[in-house]
Amino acid sequence: MTPLMGAGAAVLLLCFLLIIRIPMLISVTAAVFLNIYFSGAWALSLPQTMMSGLGRFVLIALPLFVLAGGLMNSGGISGRLFDFARAIVGSLRGGLAHVNVVTSMFFGGMIGSSTADLAGTGSIVIPAMKDAKYPADFSAALTASSAGIGPMIPPSSPMILYSAVTGVSLGALFLAG
Repeated sequence: MTPLMGAGAAVLLLCFLLIIRIPMLISVTAAVFLNIYFSGAWALSLPQTMMSGLGRFVLIALPLFVLAGGLMNSGGISGRLFDFARAIVGSLRGGLAHVNVVTSMFFGGMIGSSTADLAGTGSIVIPAMKDAKYPADFSAALTASSAGIGPMIPPSSPMILYSAVTGVSLGALFLAG
């Protein structure tokens, strides 16, 4: 069987398993293993491909982003960013919600990781929103969704992963934005 036929069989298996309501995780895993089985040469290079990506020094930036977020929070920078954002957009209607988003954008521009953004801003913004009588579910949802803006602003985690996988210079990606 050719690799293309194996891929076709994997897609058919995936569709069949999803139609009979097998959970997505099991269906996709079964389809991937079927494809690996039928394209034997690719299966031999899979471990090498996975391990070669781990040897890139660029990937050290990802845990350091989270560390930077924790340090900024414990050093008081998060509070200063919150106060600065409050001075800019706090007077608008729904100002604290706007402050939440602007603070996350500042964090995203400095850190680039949604996890670090959420850890850095959530501990300050959510209690402030609760004190201002915002519903707790709204505060948590807004903070979580505004933390998702961080990876869109360079330097970002997806940019670093892209650099590590494709071999494109990380400095060139930072300059390109």
